Amino acid sequence: MEGESSATSQTDLENWVTAIHSASASLLARRQGKEDTLRLLRCQSRSLLHKIDMDGKMKKMAELQLSIIKEQKNRKAVENQIQQWEQNLEKLNLDLFRLRCYLSSLQGSELPNPKSLLAVASRPSKSMLGRLGVFSVSSFHALVCSRDEATLRRRRLSGGNLKRRGLPSSLKTLDGLNKRSASQPAEVPIMLGSRWAPLDKHGAILGR
Repeated sequence: MEGESSATSQTDLENWVTAIHSASASLLARRQGKEDTLRLLRCQSRSLLHKIDMDGKMKKMAELQLSIIKEQKNRKAVENQIQQWEQNLEKLNLDLFRLRCYLSSLQGSELPNPKSLLAVASRPSKSMLGRLGVFSVSSFHALVCSRDEATLRRRRLSGGNLKRRGLPSSLKTLDGLNKRSASQPAEVPIMLGSRWAPLDKHGAILGR
């Protein structure tokens, strides 16, 4: 009897999770005025994969630049940019995991493996959640959401305007970088004061 009760509870839990994911997917489609929910989820998933690929490449470029930069001020600026790329990659991967959960529920397939999401957590995030003793999809999601809320509060206090939800302002320059010719030498931009400044391959600030 105990085994049957456990099996029933597990089935009820799975049905509840499926219902929540399906309802969330439908709400997402309605908010965007789309009727084909599956098509919308697949399209958004492809878009997220592209963004993850681009941000990953930019982060690697910054890490390569960091290895040759000597000036402490420039190193700190690039380190801050690397941290922002890491945090944005975490959010993008969380969004992708969420859409994959929606797709699985609508298609009646197995949910995505949570280990694939937790594997992309940055070292600082793993360290923080490790100290709390809870490293799960729920705690990871809570950490990223709290980070977004803190960013919103800072922008409101400073009178800033959050134009692109979920994308740090430091990463908006990616739009311009993505349109550059592949033949141009790669540069990693850093924020100096209120303006962007690119670094050359030797770690020196261009245009100074």
